[in-house]
Amino acid sequence: MTRTVVLPQTAMVEQEQPLPEAAPGLLAPCPPLPQAADSHLPALMKNHRQVAALYDDCRDRHAKLAQVEQQREKMEAARLQRLRAATKATAQPPPKHWWQKW
Repeated sequence: MTRTVVLPQTAMVEQEQPLPEAAPGLLAPCPPLPQAADSHLPALMKNHRQVAALYDDCRDRHAKLAQVEQQREKMEAARLQRLRAATKATAQPPPKHWWQKW
């Protein structure tokens, strides 16, 4: 989706790049951690591998989500900077009072 921005003081029209969307899977909460079946070493090792795999998946999703958000923030900051520059370039001084015209 492309947004069009029209500045009120000018006839300038700016076509904006769409902001990146986060994939729905990135927004899902991390799953609960499994419990060990018993207190014997093979069960504990199996549980440790499961927990470590879930942690790695959750960490990867968080890193991807943070990357998307940083990209969105960077694009929004650039957009605001362009709008400020365009508004500043077209700003006119206030009109003089009637007694200052002569």
